[in-house]
Amino acid sequence: MGDRAQEFPDNPERFNFFPCVLGTEGINSETSQWVVEVGKAKQWAIGAVRESIERKGYLNIRATEGFWVLQLMDGEYEVTTTPKTILPLWKTVRRILITLEFSLGKLSFYDVDSMEIIFTFNYPFSEKMFPFFLDLGQKKSIKN
Repeated sequence: MGDRAQEFPDNPERFNFFPCVLGTEGINSETSQWVVEVGKAKQWAIGAVRESIERKGYLNIRATEGFWVLQLMDGEYEVTTTPKTILPLWKTVRRILITLEFSLGKLSFYDVDSMEIIFTFNYPFSEKMFPFFLDLGQKKSIKN
């Protein structure tokens, strides 16, 4: 990321407000795992999203909108349940294992260093899911 917004053509698959990234491979049947190193970042959101999520404008990052996400916001770990759930983690998490068990409808987050469970969403996923990454510490929106 540079000091100024970059110009990009408008693409229906591109997010245009927050700097979000989706994994390239969609998941719709098997179990899939990935590790995210958040390091010392102060604000982030990671997890999985359904293929049909809204990508234009301000994102309403909630499970009811297709975002099953663990995030660090204002020094608190929270998950995107409705209402949101604040997680009482007693230590800073640097690396997180995310496991999506599509057919079982489970998305779980683990602290890689201790392999302790952080949180599990239980939801009957009905469409292709994609790994989701968002650096909320960015000050700029994406310009189309």
